[in-house]
Amino acid sequence: ADAALRRALVRADAVVAAWGVPPRGFVERAEAVRRMLGGDVRCLGLTGGGHPRHPLYVRGDVPLVPLASLTQRSPGQTMAA
Repeated sequence: ADAALRRALVRADAVVAAWGVPPRGFVERAEAVRRMLGGDVRCLGLTGGGHPRHPLYVRGDVPLVPLASLTQRSPGQTMAA
């Protein structure tokens, strides 16, 4: 799984993190994937627990923002467009 993710990251024009709240037992995996994603990653904001919001639970007009700028803020706080 990690090798496939790394291959996709190399070919990607843009990376959007949007997995939402991971199920119990997968929080560590979500954090490992977040670290693997590296630098210029976008998201639709963060959940209350600090995970990238899933698009199903976000209005359609919410802009993508840099994930790194949000992870340096408190969980659940979004950045103004």
